[in-house]
Amino acid sequence: ILEIKNRLIDLGIKIIEDGDALVHVSGHPRRSELRKMYEWVRPQIGVPVHGEAAHLVAQGALMSVSGIG
Repeated sequence: ILEIKNRLIDLGIKIIEDGDALVHVSGHPRRSELRKMYEWVRPQIGVPVHGEAAHLVAQGALMSVSGIG
């Protein structure tokens, strides 16, 4: 993790950690966080693969409304 952080810092990226701001770190992003990631990455396809059936269906629906096939 430290190596990745150092590489990002070398690229000029500011690392925000829990001491700097409220950082969501449960491993499961919120819908708003997923939407933002989809905007940044702009995937053409998405495959929900983690979570219970309800989570998979919800993520698939979010992908669909976000224009991801």
